[in-house]
This record gives sequence, C-alpha cells and structure tokens, in this order.
Amino acid sequence: MWKLLPAAGPAGGEPYRLLTGVEYVVGRKNCAILIEKDQSISRNHAVLTANFSVTNLSQTDEIPVLTLKDNSKYGTFVNEEKMQNGFSRTLKSGDSITFGVFESKFSFYPPLDEPSIGSKNVDLSGRQERKQIFKGKTFIFLNAKQHKKLSSAVVFGGG
Repeated sequence: MWKLLPAAGPAGGEPYRLLTGVEYVVGRKNCAILIEKDQSISRNHAVLTANFSVTNLSQTDEIPVLTLKDNSKYGTFVNEEKMQNGFSRTLKSGDSITFGVFESKFSFYPPLDEPSIGSKNVDLSGRQERKQIFKGKTFIFLNAKQHKKLSSAVVFGGG
C-alpha cells in the first residue's frame, strides 16, 4: 500500500491510501482522487496503479510498484519534469507529483509499518549519507534466510 499525500494547492486534504491491484483515476469529476478547484485538471487526468512486479510475487514483504499514466491535456509533472501524454512511469518513494498547471501537488510514500518509529518527522527521501552508513562495517548473518532478508539493506547502505 502507498500513500498519496497532498502537498499544496487545491488538492489539499486527507491522504489517499492506494491499495494493490486497484486503478485510481485522478480527475476533476466522478473519479477516485478528486481535484475539483483546478481547471487545468482533466476529467480523466491520470491513472495510478499499485501492483507487485511479476518477479517478486512470492516475496510478500516487498513494496508494490506504483505506476502513473498521464492522460491529460495540460500535463502531469514528476519531480518538476513533464510526463509524455499516454505514457506510464514508475514512481519512487518521495517523488513529487503535480497534476495540471495550478499547483495541485502530491508526494508518494509507502506507509510506515513500524510502531517504534514516530511517523511525524520521518524523512524517506534519498540522502547521500545513507549510502555510506555501513561503509567499513562487517555483517555476520547466522543463516541463509537472514542473509536473503537483510543483505540488500546492507548493500544499499554501503556495506
């Protein structure tokens, strides 16, 4: 499950929770994600879909892939870069999305599923220091299952 968080503009309000396997239409009329006060939003502006990739169906702990397809007249922007109409793009955690031209901005994040982490001040954006946090450290895994589950986190952290 992903969260679509309104960042600014006419889109303000509660976050949307995007379930796996459901298509969410973004638009200004009769759709799942409604942006009414922005005339640059088409009726069927864009489609969001969260699905597991075919390669990781057996790995239930994986985060689903979020795809955005632009169907609009005035455009959809991912991190200030305009998408091509009719084409899809895979989104990453923390991507900034602007629907239309009048500042209907959103951000995407997978929800935190860890009770010990306070969710108010969490920064999930890519930061350079996170890529070197395990540099020079040695990790010992007690079995293959542990290694399979944790090795990617260690590698992404520079270990």
